[in-house]
Formats: sequence, C-alpha cells, structure tokens
Amino acid sequence: MNASNDSFHNDIDKERRQRFRVDDTAILEVCAVDVQDTSIKPAASFFKSSAPFNLVRDIHDIDQEHAAVLRSLGEKNPELALYLGALNKKIESIGSAVAESILPEDQRLQAIDLSEGGIGFVHDVKLVDAAYYALKIWFHRALIGITAYVRVVGSNRSIEGGYHISAAFHAMPDAESQIIARHIYQVQAEQQRSRKSDD
Repeated sequence: MNASNDSFHNDIDKERRQRFRVDDTAILEVCAVDVQDTSIKPAASFFKSSAPFNLVRDIHDIDQEHAAVLRSLGEKNPELALYLGALNKKIESIGSAVAESILPEDQRLQAIDLSEGGIGFVHDVKLVDAAYYALKIWFHRALIGITAYVRVVGSNRSIEGGYHISAAFHAMPDAESQIIARHIYQVQAEQQRSRKSDD
C-alpha cells in the first residue's frame, strides 16, 4: 500500500515538473562525470572559474538575500521600495552588459527547453545515453547562473546539425531547484504578458 502511494505521488510530481516547461535561451557548458562524483563533489567543481558567471551569480545571490527586506519596505514605504526596485534593475542591466562584454568568444546563447525535471538542448557532439554530466547554465537575460548534474535520457541527431540532448536533473540541491522553478515561473509570466500585449 505504501509503495503504491509512493508511486502515485512520484507520478504526480513528475507530471507537475513536466507541465511547467518553457522555451528559453541560455549559455551552456557540459562536462562528462562519473556517477560516483555526483554524490561527493559539487557540479561547479568541474568548471573553471568564470568572471561573467560569478558576476551574475553574485548579483542573484545578493538579490535573494535582500528580497524579504525589500518586501517589508514595500509595505511600510511603497515609494521608497519602488525607487530601490528601479535601482536594482539598473544594477542588473549594468551587470548584464559587463558580463556579456567579457564573455569568451566560444560561449554563445542557444535555445533550450527547460522544466523543473530536466533540460533539452542541441550539442555539437553526441552524448552517451544514461551517462552523467555536469552542466553549467547561465540564463543570460535573467542574470541567473547555476551548475547541476544531469543524466542523459536521449541524444538524437538534430535536423539543424549537432545532436538534440534530453537530460534529467540529478541530485539537484534544493537551492538550485528553487532557482529553476522561479525562473520558469518568470518566463511563463513574461510570455503571458507578451501574448496579452499582442491581442
């Protein structure tokens, strides 16, 4: 009975993660790893330190650390909160421009499809089915950067060249999962606003 209930809840959770799927763009780096590594090392340890990535990650972390303070100010002094929010957007715009200006030439934006459960993207070479990889993801427009482990569930030739990779997130920390969930929600909200403005 308990096993049946667990299976039911797992199916519901999987369905929910797949339903919240968006098309987006990101800068990606991929590194092959052993499955044992996923339980003893952070995914970030497989990548060289990157000034653009660190910059957007730091901006995001500072933003999250002070989000509650800004909300509290909004309740007490809406005008001040509005002003600080505008300053925050200016800082994000400057950070985005600076990060983009120092990006290595071999890193480029590419189309992805993203859900809470995994990611799809086109890669130059075929990745091994069922193998594990460390993935570095920079959501350029949103100034968010994360690293995560993925398990490849499909690697098929793309009609546009390269291989379309379907991968499931593996052993992702709660903090990174929350970043993904918030990003998906924000992208969906932007898409809804865009559709309304077109009507």
